[in-house]
Amino acid sequence: MLWVFLAFVVLLSGVVAYAADTIARKAGRKHIRLFGLRPKTTALVVAVLSGMAISAASLTAFLLLNKNAVDIIAAADQLRPQLESLRQEYKTAQSDLQAANTERDAAQTEARRLGQLQDAAQRDLRATRTDLDVARQAEQRLKTETAALQGRVKTLGTTITSLESLAKDNRAKLQTSEAALKASKERAQALDAQVLDFRARTALAQQEAQNAQDRATQVQASADQAQQRAAKAEADAKAAQARAVQAQTRSTLAQATAQQAVVTAQAAARQSIAQAQATAQQAVAQAQASAKAALIQAQGQVATAQAQAAALGSQVGQLQASRQAAQRDLQTARTALVAAQAARTQADKQRQAAQVARDQITTQRDQAQGDLLALQQQQIQLKNSNDGLARDLATARATLGKLQDEYSSSRAELNASRNTDLAYPKNELVYAAVVPSVRNLDGFLKDADKVAQNRGAKGTPAVRLASSARAALETKLRGLNASTFVQCRAAQNTALGFPVDLSCDAKANSVLFHGGDIIRRVSVNLKADPRVIQDQINELVKDTVVDITTRGVPGEYIMNQGLDVTEFIQLLTRLNARNDTTAVVGMAARDDVKPSTRVDLYPILP
Repeated sequence: MLWVFLAFVVLLSGVVAYAADTIARKAGRKHIRLFGLRPKTTALVVAVLSGMAISAASLTAFLLLNKNAVDIIAAADQLRPQLESLRQEYKTAQSDLQAANTERDAAQTEARRLGQLQDAAQRDLRATRTDLDVARQAEQRLKTETAALQGRVKTLGTTITSLESLAKDNRAKLQTSEAALKASKERAQALDAQVLDFRARTALAQQEAQNAQDRATQVQASADQAQQRAAKAEADAKAAQARAVQAQTRSTLAQATAQQAVVTAQAAARQSIAQAQATAQQAVAQAQASAKAALIQAQGQVATAQAQAAALGSQVGQLQASRQAAQRDLQTARTALVAAQAARTQADKQRQAAQVARDQITTQRDQAQGDLLALQQQQIQLKNSNDGLARDLATARATLGKLQDEYSSSRAELNASRNTDLAYPKNELVYAAVVPSVRNLDGFLKDADKVAQNRGAKGTPAVRLASSARAALETKLRGLNASTFVQCRAAQNTALGFPVDLSCDAKANSVLFHGGDIIRRVSVNLKADPRVIQDQINELVKDTVVDITTRGVPGEYIMNQGLDVTEFIQLLTRLNARNDTTAVVGMAARDDVKPSTRVDLYPILP
């Protein structure tokens, strides 16, 4: 009906326009004037009034023909408030619909969370069952170990008894050997005294023989000196005789020279007579004077040589007397030498006899010393045997104490695992914090004591760190020489009401991985089965967690056990939306990773 009305209005508008234009044109042609207006203005007024009249007539005719339209127009004012109320109700319904959608989303989220909790509860149930099986196996193993330890305790008790009896026998043997050793020492001391006496007598005989030999040597030296003096005297006599012969030879040569000079002078005189008689006499006189002088000189030399020969003769006599005296001294020295040789021979015989006696005494002493050494070796062997037995006994006792401690600890762990009232299971984290230096270690242990007391551990103190373990921890802290992260775990299962034995480790609190850096990555086959893809992602998360924990970050510090479920689902959705064959997925931390910080991992998909 509305479309018909609209079509009618459009047609009516065209008819009104045409009719009004026609009436106005006719009025203009007739130059009609209304109210004193101009014809053109009058034509315009006629056109407007005609259009209005035609429109009013058309609308009246339409309303007369369509009474429903009149009713609708009349009811429009009444329906407007209802429309407003309906609009308000529509808006309210939309808001209710949005609230319902929100509640539906919350319900779906809660359902997913409950499903995850159910899965976690099922996993915990499976883990609990596994732990129960492990505890049962551990109980069975502890029972077996307890029986074995009891057997070892009995065996060690028997061994200790046998070792004590053997030690008693060895002590008796040691006392006997000590008595024999004392007697051997006394006999060795007596033999040493005899050896010293024989050594003194032997030294005295050797000294006497040495003195006799020295005297013989002195006599031999005196004889040698006498022979040397005699030989020197003979040499001097021979030299004097040689000098006398030389003097006689010189005197003979002087006489021959004088005679030759006389002959030469006479010959020269004869030769010079023919030349000059005046000079001949002078030459003869000079020759005679020279001959006389030479003769006088030769006679003086002969006299001197004769005097020297006489002196040498007297010296030869003296030397012969000295030679005879030296020969007598030599004979005396030879006699003394023979006596000294006889004394030395006798001293050698005495020395040989003393050496034989000394050798016999030395042999006896060596035999006594050998017996003494044998007894000392036996004593040393007995002492070593006793020391070894004492060490074995101490080791056996220490082993027995250790086994008893292990047995008590095993029984305590077994009872605790049976009663399931553990304050700390074995290897569970007790306390971890940053320790600036060794001086802060006591404060760290006090804080750990408070935490353990809050968990139900009792004792003074509630946590215990062995002295050797503490020394090793202090050494490590000094070696790192920086801010250090120390984590302490339970060394064994600890029941409620008992102190906790700690096992501590220290790592440098430095940045291991920067925030946003990829720690581990893996290439995922997108064409594989979805379960295979999930397993690959789970393996990547596990490898990342292992890489972080092996560098010193406690496993308890890794949030969501590696990766949040929502992020895991989003990662799988993104992988499913890809069209590639493979994709590289990496794992990174949101913040810098240190041993002392909580680690929040997230996946990276380029």
